[in-house]
Amino acid sequence: SNRFSVRVNEVVVPTKATTTTAIIPNPEEESTTQIRKQRQKESLQPYFPSIAEHITVSHGEKAILKCEVENLRNYKVSWVRVSTQQLLTIHNNDISINPRISLSRPGEFKWYLHMKNVQESDRGWYMCQINTDPMVYRSGYLEVVVPPKIIQRGPTDMVVREGENVTLACDANGYPPPHIVWRREDGDDIVIQGKKINIIERAQLRLEKISRLNMGDYLCVASNGIPPSASNRFSVRVQFPPMFWIPSQLEAVYLGQDVTIECHSEAFPKSINYWVNNKGAMLFSNDKYEAVSVDSGYKVFMKLHIRNVTKKDFMEYRCVAKNSLGHSDGSITLYEDDVDIDEEDEEDADHSHI
Repeated sequence: SNRFSVRVNEVVVPTKATTTTAIIPNPEEESTTQIRKQRQKESLQPYFPSIAEHITVSHGEKAILKCEVENLRNYKVSWVRVSTQQLLTIHNNDISINPRISLSRPGEFKWYLHMKNVQESDRGWYMCQINTDPMVYRSGYLEVVVPPKIIQRGPTDMVVREGENVTLACDANGYPPPHIVWRREDGDDIVIQGKKINIIERAQLRLEKISRLNMGDYLCVASNGIPPSASNRFSVRVQFPPMFWIPSQLEAVYLGQDVTIECHSEAFPKSINYWVNNKGAMLFSNDKYEAVSVDSGYKVFMKLHIRNVTKKDFMEYRCVAKNSLGHSDGSITLYEDDVDIDEEDEEDADHSHI
């Protein structure tokens, strides 16, 4: 014989072969589950769903520190500057006396701290805190980077005597601390104690027993990875009296020939250069002579072109250079070649028949 069996929340339905159990919801038990879940939710403390945020901004730009809170309920959120323990905001209100700081609420669970025109003094830790007991918080670091700036404390245009010692100083600030290198503006190597170096990495450039080879413009360049880099130009001028280098002091020429004699001078300050004959008379460009000078920095290339040489032109010629530190000269003697041109041509012809 078959019997019906009744239990709470389930009914057993008899059949000839099997027995099937059907689940029937119990309103009382459902209500208990909902109450339990609600109590669990209420027992949860507020928490931060995302990790701490560290941001880096350049000096003068805008920074935003973000804070998100879940399950806040009736608690309040505040922003605090850690180093000074200064309250910046309380929940929805700005309380900072700094006009560059403000608060925004882009969402129900979001508190964003804004800082415009960021300064180096703003660098540090900031805390987003909830007034639970004990307090819970999340901290973020604001890094402020500053491009290099060169601090000039001395002259940039220097005039020194040859043989003196000179120090060029290049101080720079910025964050991270800048790296300083020196190079010549013209791309040539820097001569230090006889050695040629293209780039020197240090804050000061010391030129000992300076020579005319050190004359030029120098650049110090400060960089720290934050654009733009900074640079400063130093002009170094080395004073010395004139000196000459003469390629050939004796020149053999033929009558009727045109000839050019040459002198190379060096001087600084810039020298006055001219030619004189053996009687001390200055030679100017005319039908007989052409005097040409080509300047290149502290060097001068002097040329005197003499047309249609006669016996009167066989003499000593002097190139002269003068500046405020002294003067110098060099001599070139013109003499007649004792081999006649026609005889030389005949000798060449005789040799060609041998």
